[in-house]
Amino acid sequence: MELKILQVIDTLGVGGAEKVLVTLANLQYKYKDQVAVLTLLEPGELAPALNPAIPKWSLHRKWKYNPLTMYRFVQIAKKFDVIHVHSRHNMRYVYLASLVFALKNRVVFHEHFGDIETDTSVKWHQRLIYPKLYYVGVSEKLCAWAKSKVGVPDEQVFLLSNTVASYPLVLNQKKEKPEALKIVIVGNIRRPKNIVFAIKLLKQIENYNSPTLTIIGKIKDEHYFKELLALVENLGLVGKVIFEHECNNVQLILPNFDVAIHPAHSESGPLVLIEYLGQGIPFLAHDVGEVTKIVKNKYPEYVIDTLELNAWKEKLSEVLDSTSEERKKELRQFYEENFSEQTYYQKCRSIYAKVLHS
Repeated sequence: MELKILQVIDTLGVGGAEKVLVTLANLQYKYKDQVAVLTLLEPGELAPALNPAIPKWSLHRKWKYNPLTMYRFVQIAKKFDVIHVHSRHNMRYVYLASLVFALKNRVVFHEHFGDIETDTSVKWHQRLIYPKLYYVGVSEKLCAWAKSKVGVPDEQVFLLSNTVASYPLVLNQKKEKPEALKIVIVGNIRRPKNIVFAIKLLKQIENYNSPTLTIIGKIKDEHYFKELLALVENLGLVGKVIFEHECNNVQLILPNFDVAIHPAHSESGPLVLIEYLGQGIPFLAHDVGEVTKIVKNKYPEYVIDTLELNAWKEKLSEVLDSTSEERKKELRQFYEENFSEQTYYQKCRSIYAKVLHS
């Protein structure tokens, strides 16, 4: 059955939820669904990554509760079988607009909240809204939270682990200094990403093959960014820590690096680990999130359940010692087997079928 699906988000900036929307919309178009994308604010940096043939609307909302903008949204949404809404703040808006202008179409709420490991609080509006819609969590912890804490009925909760677009393996990349250890961390500059820890780790291993740390991500917390710059200077790591804020397609540059790290305090995905796997990059990740759990079953040496610096130093050495061209091919194959786009699309399509027949 051909479906009419409207993907909704505030803007397609560079972030995990936004990447998921772009990947999913492109897949739905590829498999002949009638998919469209609506941004409540501006199109955003990732908008050009959408297939050009996908219909797009941008409401350019100025005042959040402008009834004319809400009415415009509802008039567009009425044309679709499923309204697939990404992220909490957007769900609140869609719920209110639906209430005011009597939108009766099925609404699927896709929850990407990354701080569930450290923040399980429930707001009053979540108790009011979530049980009335269909909840898709990117991790088992989010799904369990929705059922036990918020009161969403079991039959309205679905797990949909993340995927990323299947980019070709980038070959023949050569480092400028082959002897230097190049480490990367991908994540927007926010406190939960625990970038302070990554910088301190670099200091711990600074005698190991002239290491450098490249931090790829947009500045989401200016105060935290200033703290990071001060830490880099205080530890004498100026020139060894590089910030890259303008990269919108990290897979194209990942092969420049030897190893990746992911020391986040909390993460529901984490999406970036799939990108590392997709390019065959070994990594060391803190034991949080759905993807990490899947990786741990196959490669336990890539996951660590502590944030103690010496333990990370030892574990990172273990990861580097086990790295070979054969291992990189294994990681790419692991990506294909566990995070393929076709499997992801079919899981999402199955959720829609249950929603429409409930």
